[in-house]
Amino acid sequence: MDESREKELEKVADMAARKAVKNHILSKKQKCKRWFHNTEKLMGKYNMLKEHTESSISGILETDLRDCLCDFISEDDEEELRIESIQRSELRTYIIVEHIDKMLNVLKNIYMKKKKMRKYRALTMRFLEQQECSYIAKYEKVDERTIYRDVNDALNDLSILLFGLDGMLD
Repeated sequence: MDESREKELEKVADMAARKAVKNHILSKKQKCKRWFHNTEKLMGKYNMLKEHTESSISGILETDLRDCLCDFISEDDEEELRIESIQRSELRTYIIVEHIDKMLNVLKNIYMKKKKMRKYRALTMRFLEQQECSYIAKYEKVDERTIYRDVNDALNDLSILLFGLDGMLD
């Protein structure tokens, strides 16, 4: 193989490697944006999800009684499938809400150790208490833009806690 051909192959291989690395980084960034978006969405609907899990009829009934009622109510397979689907949905919602609650507690502990409780308060006031950022800024005696940054930082940290290592950039 001649020298010019070798150099051309090296150049092509180098370009391909750079392109692959760039695509991998872009893919990771897109995933992180999606996780941030999903975390923001979950927190935005947190109160509704929490209320759903607390007032769910399936959650109130004991498992044996619920199974007994399902057998009694559902005379055909289609009806039974609908009830099971509702129960699965309620269970998934319960698991998600419990996971969020636990990770919020972990985040609170982390921020207490780092003395960054304002970020935690901004997050909980914004999403759990559904306060406007302008109100939170007055409460915290900081600029409103600071509260937006605090909420975004807390959402990023919460995303990592909710989604694990996959929620972090390389």
